[in-house]
Amino acid sequence: MKSINIVFTTLFSLFLFASCDAKATDINNDLMTDTELINAENVAMLDQSLVSFTANQTVPCDVTETDIEHLLFMLEEEKLAHDVYIYFNEKYNRRVFQNISKSEAMHQKAVMYLINLFGVKTPEQKPVGEFHNADLQALYTKLTTEAKTLEDALKAGALIEEVDIVDLKKGIKETQNANIKRVFSNLLRASGFHLKAFVRNLSVRGIDYQPQLLSQEEFNAYMGK
Repeated sequence: MKSINIVFTTLFSLFLFASCDAKATDINNDLMTDTELINAENVAMLDQSLVSFTANQTVPCDVTETDIEHLLFMLEEEKLAHDVYIYFNEKYNRRVFQNISKSEAMHQKAVMYLINLFGVKTPEQKPVGEFHNADLQALYTKLTTEAKTLEDALKAGALIEEVDIVDLKKGIKETQNANIKRVFSNLLRASGFHLKAFVRNLSVRGIDYQPQLLSQEEFNAYMGK
């Protein structure tokens, strides 16, 4: 996917001044509750809309090769987000990673439901941190090895959500399948919510995150500006 290739060109600048971003003050390791926690009610609503998808599905229609490509890629891209956040949570023990990783696990299940619905064959899922897609494998390795601080990790989280947003929008645009549109639209809403959570956590630390893939107008919309 094109967005993955673009990511590699942004990571250096994203992490380059990480130490400078946090040097001004000694920020308390424990953030304020309302910025550390993801709004549980909204997350539950988003995840429930994915889980309860079966109750409102339309009759499955034919899926194209492009649909299948997007489904298989998004399954691993959601796994990428989950696995990176698990890694950062183990390293930094922050609820923002723990909570969003749980949501990403739900998102994988939602995409897998579509895959099963349409009878798409999938390769056996790899362990945490391992991927069939070479670009996603490279991105996982780059993010987990080059993020040297908590601030880097939060920036990586925001970047991952931008990648998800770009690829989900592409998947929605390129499909005529109502089921895929519905689930991908829910995933898109969730990614926007996750992006906002990472940006808020960075803001508390005095870091003004700038969008790497989204336009400023798109980014502002997700931030509620």
